[in-house]
Amino acid sequence: MRHAAAHVGGVAVATLAAHVVSGVAAATVAFYMARRGIGALFPHVPRRQRSVAALAAVSFSHNVFVTTTAMRIARYRTLLEGDPQWLVEVPGFELPALACVSFFLFDVWMSRLWTQWSWVLAAHHAFSIFCLAGGALTGAGQVWLAYALSTELSSTFLSCRTLIALLGDKSSAAYAIVTALFALSFLLFRTLPLPFLLRAWLRQPPIGAAACGPTRMAQVMGPMSLLHPIMNAHWTVAIVRVALRRRGGRSGERAQRAHAKSGENGHPTGGAAGGGSRRNAGRKGE
Repeated sequence: MRHAAAHVGGVAVATLAAHVVSGVAAATVAFYMARRGIGALFPHVPRRQRSVAALAAVSFSHNVFVTTTAMRIARYRTLLEGDPQWLVEVPGFELPALACVSFFLFDVWMSRLWTQWSWVLAAHHAFSIFCLAGGALTGAGQVWLAYALSTELSSTFLSCRTLIALLGDKSSAAYAIVTALFALSFLLFRTLPLPFLLRAWLRQPPIGAAACGPTRMAQVMGPMSLLHPIMNAHWTVAIVRVALRRRGGRSGERAQRAHAKSGENGHPTGGAAGGGSRRNAGRKGE
């Protein structure tokens, strides 16, 4: 069988550990340097807000690096054709994979210190660390994981959006443009491929008995890979719901303003309509 005969290797445990430790250290140094620089450029920003902005800056740098490297090695055609190739190595996979393992460890700890702690975030990072480290060590599942890393393109714009919100102006054109780019990249890289990912998962070839560690790892990661499309589908629904809710809120506010203005200008219902609209708007603001 082609997949069973494929060469499967992977990095050594010592190499993985060295890369992860150095990666966590580099991210930590970058965080404190970014926070110091933000404090110098924006002295009016509170310390906690500077820390969150520094974390977003490190996340942005990480996302740019991982996305550009992963998109160079990701085999999109393989997944689109319905064959995930569980036991085929992808040259260059270890670099972005180990960078992600380092960043996720750093992010869990820093999020605990500076942002709202979330068990969902911790579970997501733990699941990702297991898959990425396993793929780097055994050489299994690298085709699927390389694609998963390339979807971080949307996270790049999300981190940039957070930075603008913390240090800039949410009503600026830059914020609107980055928000639109986030939505577009999410649609292209995470939402539209969902049917193809499901097709690839359903058509994954059998890999036989678990005769070695890499094969066992591939058998574990096969079912676990279904979580990636499920998470993206969940996030797609959540983003659409938020967008519709905000659109409805803006439409309601415009209607209230128009109603109030017509009342002030001698609308047949008189000033009561305008006053009522203003009172409702005030309650909504409260």
